Amino acid sequence: MSKTSTLREWNWWGNPNNGIFKGYIQRSGLEHLIRCSYRNADKIVVSTFVERWHPETNTFHMPFGEMTITLDDVSSILGILVSGAAVAPLGDDNDTNFELLVKYLGVTDEETGTRVQIVYLRLLRNLDSVVGYSWGSGCLAWLYRQLGQASRSKVKQIAGYMTLLEAWVYEHMHGVVVPDHDLDYLEVQPRALRWIPRRDNGTTSVDVQKYRQRPAQTYRISWPAQTFHILTT
Repeated sequence: MSKTSTLREWNWWGNPNNGIFKGYIQRSGLEHLIRCSYRNADKIVVSTFVERWHPETNTFHMPFGEMTITLDDVSSILGILVSGAAVAPLGDDNDTNFELLVKYLGVTDEETGTRVQIVYLRLLRNLDSVVGYSWGSGCLAWLYRQLGQASRSKVKQIAGYMTLLEAWVYEHMHGVVVPDHDLDYLEVQPRALRWIPRRDNGTTSVDVQKYRQRPAQTYRISWPAQTFHILTT
């Protein structure tokens, strides 16, 4: 289960004692992720598109040309900000990892402080400033990096936010993957909520091979009228 799924199932939103916590979530600009995140990634969908990823160009090489996930996709699919301050270590930061853990998380084991990567904790010290960061561009850059690593021949795992990749496939690759539609979806909501992922695509290499063998004409590409992201070869 993903961390966001755990948060979604935790009955904290309706608790009147969580007003401060709810306020921080609402002001962060990241509230949509609680509802958007899929519980589990579709291994076949992810595997099929990972093997088409070329890290040299950060694009998927498809039977008809090249395509990629853009910041416009991140904004429309997840509903989070793609502009603002960069999600990166702060240059004038003098606090040690241990000091951060003690001050903000109450951790007192110094050895733990030397092993945990807490770069994001530095960005969360002032929760009112969270909305000022471009979390969407950080998410996309991290996904690009993980796709590049996972595309190597001997790598069998992938990190990153798979909801973005999976929802992008559902949104644009009609005819390749057929998810269920959420009949309660409203057009003002993030596009990830439009789809209900199916879990009957299989789990083995044989199932991946079925997707490999699909002819080019099965790829019915769908894009919003105001954007055009297909790169010709």
